[in-house]
Amino acid sequence: MRDIVATIQSDQYRLITAEPQGALVVQGGPGTGKTAVGLHRASWLLFTHREQLRRVLVVGPNPLFMDYVSHVLPALGEEAVEQRAVTEMLDGVVVERDDATDVAALKADPRLSEVVQRAVELSVRAVPEELVLYVDGIFVSVKERDVAELLDAALSEGLALGQARERFRMAVLRRSYERYGELLGPRALRSFDELERALRRNGFLAKYLDRVLSLPRADKLVARLLTSPTALREAADGVLDAGEQKLLLRDRPRRAADLQWSAHDLPLLDVARTLVDGPPRAYGHVIVDEAQDLSPMQLLMVSRRTVDGSLTILGDVAQATGPVTYGRWQELEPFLPQDVEVHVEELRHAYRVPAEIMELALPLLDEIAPDVERPVAYRQGGAPPKLVRVAEDELLEAASREAAAFDDGLLAIIGPRSLVDSAVSEDTYLLTPPQAKGLEFDHVVVIEPARIVEEGGPRGLRELYVALTRPTKSLVVVHSREWR
Repeated sequence: MRDIVATIQSDQYRLITAEPQGALVVQGGPGTGKTAVGLHRASWLLFTHREQLRRVLVVGPNPLFMDYVSHVLPALGEEAVEQRAVTEMLDGVVVERDDATDVAALKADPRLSEVVQRAVELSVRAVPEELVLYVDGIFVSVKERDVAELLDAALSEGLALGQARERFRMAVLRRSYERYGELLGPRALRSFDELERALRRNGFLAKYLDRVLSLPRADKLVARLLTSPTALREAADGVLDAGEQKLLLRDRPRRAADLQWSAHDLPLLDVARTLVDGPPRAYGHVIVDEAQDLSPMQLLMVSRRTVDGSLTILGDVAQATGPVTYGRWQELEPFLPQDVEVHVEELRHAYRVPAEIMELALPLLDEIAPDVERPVAYRQGGAPPKLVRVAEDELLEAASREAAAFDDGLLAIIGPRSLVDSAVSEDTYLLTPPQAKGLEFDHVVVIEPARIVEEGGPRGLRELYVALTRPTKSLVVVHSREWR
């Protein structure tokens, strides 16, 4: 990564220095320098448009990837950029569980936004009640009908519930102060702030607001949706069928604090928090790497964090292994900020992956992404991939032996989950293809491509393409079965 950043090419520089308006989508195959473009762009944008943008957010696919690139921006002299994995987008939420493939695909569906919105609406209980305060020897009251009027006005403005409640709180305070002045005339000596303090004494105003317009807790509301058949049925009626509702539900833990969240729960929580507490913190520009793996709901979550829809989207649809596998970048546009012009650009030259290794992987593109232009390998003269066939029960031993033959550089062994989970190593990266996404290594040993394809299901060939295109120098494929 340091080498790529230090040798920015002209085709990359043109994208780095593109103006920040609208959404810039950069399609690039393995080794074309997408990540370097994104990080360098963050630095350039802040240098050139700091007053306009102020804050930039860089979003990556997972914490391992973010750790991998975390040194680049400080090396470029820029520390005013926030970097987060998509699994770390929400403060106070830790991802501790994985969803089954079919559950993740359902949670990726934008219909879930409607389900959460309806759950929030169903949770609102507006109960008008007369407000009475004894102050300065008189009773100051706001009648129930007036409270109802103020509630309706606050709730009809399309604000988040928390903002609507604050609007109602201020309205009822103003009405109380007006009434106080009407009753006492020139003897009304208290200021507005003094009257508010009198109402707040001993928690009186807070308790009143809780009775009149209680607010749901966003995270608790989503937890109830995912564990209560009744709550989900009420919110999802006419949106999700019975089978889909059953798929979403999971057992309720004995203690609410024991509920674990998955990566695909975060967008649901984000919708609820936005509707209850207000919009999340926004950034002048947001850069998303490996964006082809973000679900529609995750893209919507990212879009909420943009000011004026200023975005840079980086990725390779051929490597899409998320719950929704896009075939073209245009399929993502409905989930980007509305009324924002989208420009799609392409990086064709692969500076990282040697041509000899790329030749082994490129035939997969005909099946996984026939509409994507093949990357052109810039580096020639590397060692050809080494193919090692062994018995099935010797796969891990053979992979370890091949890995041990490399005495320099960064090394990774990439294989199907069933083999990676059973392997043990303290000094070598043992990764599945999704975990290796966006990373690069000097030497890579890929174990049993046929099983990678099988265990990856509909995304199996894409996962194999990812695995084969991680090395910068050497590739060894250890297999027991035919795979090409």
